[in-house]
Amino acid sequence: MIAKTPESGAPAPQAAGETPAPEPAGADPSPSAPPTSAPPTSAPPAAPSPAPTCKQVAAAALGEWVSTSSASIRINKVEVVPSGVIEGEYATIEAAEGHSLHLIELEWTNLSAEAATSICLGPSGVSLSVFDEDNQEMLEADRVHRIPGNDCGRGLLTGETGPWITAFEGAADATPAFAVIDAWRDDETAAVALLPDVELCES
Repeated sequence: MIAKTPESGAPAPQAAGETPAPEPAGADPSPSAPPTSAPPTSAPPAAPSPAPTCKQVAAAALGEWVSTSSASIRINKVEVVPSGVIEGEYATIEAAEGHSLHLIELEWTNLSAEAATSICLGPSGVSLSVFDEDNQEMLEADRVHRIPGNDCGRGLLTGETGPWITAFEGAADATPAFAVIDAWRDDETAAVALLPDVELCES
């Protein structure tokens, strides 16, 4: 809010019962013409804001290998599950009401000196995050190790490769757009574009 002050030059108010002072001798009794005010001037239009610049981030494409110090990872396939339900041998993976469900098939190679005890858990010390076209992070589904095709009973020695299948939930109309592989033990990250026309920029 702003406070407006009275216009300068306005006559001062008279007290009740006060007699107006007589006009001085020789004064023109005719009322003076009202002062003319300058036409309002409009403010110049604001300069358009500069378009945000994109500091592009290098990203692998779907089907390309991404390597960190401890693992090489390739995302081979991303597909929506129309029913929102994946029937496993020992469990059912089901998206929450109003959510979409997306199946993600990967391969990974163990590059660390440690043996991986279970392929289906993915590389040790590495996390996978998926984001939709609106840059909203998606939620990894529950019990993804029960998805058919995951081999939880087999491990990987150094240099060996195996499958890794997971699933993510998103909004009803969400489309997975990119993934971030965070090798937090090695303090390394890598990005993967899941759509052909996605351009990744630093936030």
